[in-house]
Amino acid sequence: MYKITTYNNQSVFDIALKVYGSIEGVFDLVKNNPGLRFDSLLGSGSILQAPGAVIKQEVVDYYAKNKINPATGNLPNLPAYIDEDMLKQILNYNLSGGDHVFPGIELKNLNLNASIQLNYTGINSADVQVKLEMSLDGVNFDEIPTSLVTLDNTKDSHTWIILGLITNYIRLKVIVNTATAGTLDEMLIKL
Repeated sequence: MYKITTYNNQSVFDIALKVYGSIEGVFDLVKNNPGLRFDSLLGSGSILQAPGAVIKQEVVDYYAKNKINPATGNLPNLPAYIDEDMLKQILNYNLSGGDHVFPGIELKNLNLNASIQLNYTGINSADVQVKLEMSLDGVNFDEIPTSLVTLDNTKDSHTWIILGLITNYIRLKVIVNTATAGTLDEMLIKL
């Protein structure tokens, strides 16, 4: 049995890659560490039991040789279901980073009626634009008609009402223009 000390923002998948050389190792990790789940975000200094054999030695060797400790757990744009009909995607995107396209959110229902709210703070320019894009395959995205809007920098949210859209994925695209400050905080999707 191998013990591993975690780093901040590591996920169980990061640990599996480092210890086993494959994400298949998550099953051993979850089974042998009470309270650990597939969606657990680990803090720095946790000690995990890592039983079982290495699956891909070349991956383990690569991480060790290059002193890599994968820590992908702090991904701000992964959506989470709040309940059966509500999604929340944490964005925490600083507009000083320029134009940005967020990853697509997979939806449960092909025929979509939704209310989508974008919450933001501190935008210092009246020309920040955002639009929603849709995709059936999660790879090829097209703009949702009439979704392009300029954010009102005197407010802290914008809401779209979408009716009868046929899609499997939705994503947000931001066009910063002249803004140098402000944050896109989160996107709430009520299906």
